[in-house]
Amino acid sequence: MIYREWKYEDILKISELEKECFQDAWTYKMFVEAFSSKLFYGVCAEENGEIAGYACETVLFENAEVDNVAVAENYRRRGMGKTLLKKLEKETDEGRSDLTSAAIKRQADLLMENGDKAGVAALYRKSMKDYARRAEVFEALMGQYYEYVSQDQDAVLQLAKEAESSYNRYIRTKSGDYFKVKKEAAIQRRIAGYYEKGGNGKKADSLRKDAEKREKNSKKGIREEN
Repeated sequence: MIYREWKYEDILKISELEKECFQDAWTYKMFVEAFSSKLFYGVCAEENGEIAGYACETVLFENAEVDNVAVAENYRRRGMGKTLLKKLEKETDEGRSDLTSAAIKRQADLLMENGDKAGVAALYRKSMKDYARRAEVFEALMGQYYEYVSQDQDAVLQLAKEAESSYNRYIRTKSGDYFKVKKEAAIQRRIAGYYEKGGNGKKADSLRKDAEKREKNSKKGIREEN
């Protein structure tokens, strides 16, 4: 049995299995529309080219709502449904950083449609703190935040300060591991870029020099070990 992410070509078989399992089944068109959303994620169980079961969910801001779970009759009572749900949870919580950042951007877009710039700032301030331990999400959120405030130098400077605060508290470590430090330094340089765009070139230079120093020291540690 193979567990994997949905492909577009799976939708027809999935919609047929849906009809077998539920009276108020989703239609093929409904699955296609859901699949096209960046907030949608689905996993399926495949054996010998046939879909034995599937599960899918929609990520809404910080929450994931399971839309459907179904298992073909011949494969029931084997724990497949439970396994599918665990796969969903693992992928959305650990792997699918794009789902998380896309869900937050959706919230920000709605706020901007209502002219609530302060709400957008508050959303990203909170989200950068909440997801600071997930570097990919944190970086994506910084980029999104910048897109909204790029024309306002004061707001960009505030973004830099908030990003640096979360970075220092949740991301930066005292690790001497070169690859870990390299990843941290890359984020630090990105924050430096926001400081520069926000008009504080001195702070930007300071962060870049610090990042370079940390990388050199950690690389030196690798040479000494060898």
